[in-house]
Amino acid sequence: MTLYAATRELHHKAETHPFGARMAAGDITAQEWADWLGALALIHAALDVHLPACLHRQRELMLDRLATDAISRPSRAALDFAFTLDTETAVMGAAYIFFGAHLRGGAVIRKRLEPKGFPCAHLRFDQAREADEAVKALRDDLSLAPGAVAAFEAILAIMDEIGERA
Repeated sequence: MTLYAATRELHHKAETHPFGARMAAGDITAQEWADWLGALALIHAALDVHLPACLHRQRELMLDRLATDAISRPSRAALDFAFTLDTETAVMGAAYIFFGAHLRGGAVIRKRLEPKGFPCAHLRFDQAREADEAVKALRDDLSLAPGAVAAFEAILAIMDEIGERA
């Protein structure tokens, strides 16, 4: 079994979540994008310090946040999750989910949102091959499943939070 198999149901919930589906379709507002970027920035502030440089997204998220027309509103769900990133299982499980999403699902989202003027620097990797290899190296480590599950639960909570504000 892989981490993908262990989190398949949560992956599906994120993809079919009303906000997640609208984001993948490119049908979100500038405010929703700003809120999403703000939530990711909180998480990456806690996550990136533990990971190789090829995975860091803080700088790119800052560039995206500066280039968007809206100011992000605070995300309690993201902040709460960021405080849980204090063990190897939590960090590496979250890394598998977030960076896998940025590299794979992010390509779809970028194609839909960039033409509409939404900044997507955090979805581009200068060292894409190295980043992909780092994520792939985690996929068979089932000891990371609790961290991966927690990451998906955080994503769903953030999506709920953004959806409730719309």
